[in-house]
Amino acid sequence: MDSLKPYDVVVIGAGVNGCCAAYHLAREGYKVAVVEKGIIAGEASGRNAGGVRQNGRSRTELPVAMNAIGQWMRFRDEFGGEFEYVQKGNLVVGYTDKQHQDMAKDAQRQRDQGLEIEHITDKKVIRELVPALTDQAICVNYVASDGKAQPFKATWFVAKLAKQHGATFHTFTEVTKLVREGDAISGVETTRGLIPTRSVIAASGPWTISLLKDIGVKLPMLVRRTQACVTAPMPHFIDPWITSGTIWVHQTVSGNVMIGGGGPWEPLSFTKESSLLSLQRFSRRAQQVLSGLKTARLLRGWGGCLDVTPDFQLIVDKIKGVEGLVVSVGTCGHGFALGPAVGQACAEMATGRKPSVPVEGLSVDRFASDMDFETTYKAMPEPL
Repeated sequence: MDSLKPYDVVVIGAGVNGCCAAYHLAREGYKVAVVEKGIIAGEASGRNAGGVRQNGRSRTELPVAMNAIGQWMRFRDEFGGEFEYVQKGNLVVGYTDKQHQDMAKDAQRQRDQGLEIEHITDKKVIRELVPALTDQAICVNYVASDGKAQPFKATWFVAKLAKQHGATFHTFTEVTKLVREGDAISGVETTRGLIPTRSVIAASGPWTISLLKDIGVKLPMLVRRTQACVTAPMPHFIDPWITSGTIWVHQTVSGNVMIGGGGPWEPLSFTKESSLLSLQRFSRRAQQVLSGLKTARLLRGWGGCLDVTPDFQLIVDKIKGVEGLVVSVGTCGHGFALGPAVGQACAEMATGRKPSVPVEGLSVDRFASDMDFETTYKAMPEPL
């Protein structure tokens, strides 16, 4: 196989994590190539709904999200990024006394970690935040600094920044094999030839599973579908991103309302087709959350592939026993917002530095080495 020119680091996958890693590397003067089997943001980074949130993050992910929000703001405010990034809040809705107790406790935990978050029970205040919210809501957790962006535009913007700093992108180029010399990475084989390198960042979502399996590394991860749909444009009536149970809702700058969600009832496969059952559930549940959707006209639905971990948190780590291999996988449907911070951590690890972003809690070592996620995964029927 012919060899392409060598690089300091090769990034596999041109989603938001891979593009952000390439940006941080190129900005610091490293020779970096991004290898992508399709187009930039062609998979999850272009199919998700663009939530940029801190609200509701786990104790481990919250500091990463807080770092990422600052970077998204700089991309927009300092670098002139035009990717529809607005900070109009993120709101989680509760309907029962049990949810109220749990949400109050979780809000205090996030507040203790430094996040400005409100747990609101005053229905008048709740109605001021979202006038269209139905009366069943008894409480909300609200973070004003959270927001949303157009994920396809955002990922392409970061890719453009990376290119401006010298990063090379090989699109429509598939990585077919990781090449090792002993216990160290020495290159990647692609459909265009061999790329010599001593450092690889695998940010290729669920496709990373088979790539690492070929070199004897098994990740505790499964691939699962998630789904979304969108309405025709409507007069503006929703500011914050809203999460209610198993669904989320937000309104784009063009007036379209996006609705989506997923869970362990979705098929464990690479299918991206949307199902009529899910579209019906989204529509029915969204109308229970927001009264303004009763006259909405649905335009289309779509699916995407998630890489799911046992605790529904990312894996951002060096792979032990394979020198020069860093992974950024397991986004579980909420990884877009974390991209700038995760990309920075990966860039630092790939070049022998300690991450300045606190990702130590996202190591693969948190799972038992003999864990068989395929047999312990609990599927369930889709809720009504």
